[in-house]
Amino acid sequence: MIVLPVYMLRQKQRNVTPRVQKQVMNVVYALYDSKGNIVDKLIVIVNGDVNGDGKVNAADYIAQRRHILGIIRLDTPYFTAADVNGNGKVQANDYIKLRRFLLGFINTLD
Repeated sequence: MIVLPVYMLRQKQRNVTPRVQKQVMNVVYALYDSKGNIVDKLIVIVNGDVNGDGKVNAADYIAQRRHILGIIRLDTPYFTAADVNGNGKVQANDYIKLRRFLLGFINTLD
């Protein structure tokens, strides 16, 4: 999971209030100033959650495969979730790693 903890956000910018703004991928945190204006946003991305439903399952494996085959094109943040090895590309090795995770051969995607 890629996330900056809320307490670190508070330390970086004073006079801001973190709140959950809407559901995209898993969670979007929006930082608001004292006047209610959005100062910054933080998107939480779960590694392997390619379709953004909050779970890593066969649907993610299928979406990742379809992207690799060129059937669909994943945009950010879904592309980032599909890049399970973190090399900036979604390739066969990402697909193999996600499959191994879903079959229980490995315990994490980190």
